[in-house]
Amino acid sequence: MTFLLRAQAEFSAGHRLIGYGGKCASPHGHTYKAELLLSGTALDSLGMIRDFGDLKNILRAWIQEHWGASSDRGTKY
Repeated sequence: MTFLLRAQAEFSAGHRLIGYGGKCASPHGHTYKAELLLSGTALDSLGMIRDFGDLKNILRAWIQEHWGASSDRGTKY
């Protein structure tokens, strides 16, 4: 049997396209969704694949590493 554990985050990040003549030259933002999916065939003694808090921390670290300060506000886990 395969077990699945999913952590999701929705966050906002802003940017602008420097040197571009269109509307994206002005600062603006987007909302993104990130998802981390873990699968396993065995559970630990507590019935878990992995602690859900660990998964959320991994996802938060990934967002911070790849999106930096532009994602500091508006993140929902």
